[in-house]
Amino acid sequence: MSAHLTHEELTDNLLGVSSLTVNAHLLSCPACANELDQMKSSIAAFRGAAHAWSESAMAAERTVSFGHRLPNRSWTTANWILAAAAVILFAAGLSFYLRDRQTGNQVIGKQSHSVQVEAPKTVIEASQTQIEKDNELMSQVNREIAEAVPAPMQPLQISQSVASSVASK
Repeated sequence: MSAHLTHEELTDNLLGVSSLTVNAHLLSCPACANELDQMKSSIAAFRGAAHAWSESAMAAERTVSFGHRLPNRSWTTANWILAAAAVILFAAGLSFYLRDRQTGNQVIGKQSHSVQVEAPKTVIEASQTQIEKDNELMSQVNREIAEAVPAPMQPLQISQSVASSVASK
């Protein structure tokens, strides 16, 4: 290669998507190899600066407004007590909910024996009615699809046929 590598070729090489010709050119061209090394060092410097910034930001968060450092432990005794209280309240609420739900199911089960004979009949009638409505809707859709000209455009078809019959006379 007589020309140097493009910026895209160098970037692809950094990303690990390089070709054999790019690798061969880097071995034979010190200018392109130097450019690639400068790009690598710039990225490494940026990575280091970003890491140092995040470390200093985390250290600043640990410092309170008076300049005292907070303890490194994140959970104090008060936090553990609040967490334990929350777990106990959740467990108690869940047990009351499940107990009420279970007693409610037992009451419903006792009441459903007298109504159980009539319920399937109404469900079957309702499903038959729904099936009839669905079939009627499908028939209407089929009629609309089968028409050569859609209903909103039928007046235009009539006016066109009248115009063509007048023109043929």
